[in-house]
Amino acid sequence: MTFWLNRPEASFLQNPHWSQVSSWRSQALGIRRGEELVGAVLVLGKRVPLPERVPVLGRKHFAYIPEGPVLDTSRCSYAEALPPSCSI
Repeated sequence: MTFWLNRPEASFLQNPHWSQVSSWRSQALGIRRGEELVGAVLVLGKRVPLPERVPVLGRKHFAYIPEGPVLDTSRCSYAEALPPSCSI
């Protein structure tokens, strides 16, 4: 939470408490470069609003990162923050 509070560009939608006022489930994650915390992200998730009997989509979840992540770009670029399996 301290990291988020010290970033003036951070949206209130990335505040870990945001999920308490929305109907979404959440997971707050830190982005590290070695031992140093260089970013934070709030991932919100919700089940796709379809009956479970609908093939494939009926049991899936939708996840998104509203106005995030919050990243200290003086220490880490967005490309560096992504896992190796992802790309911009």
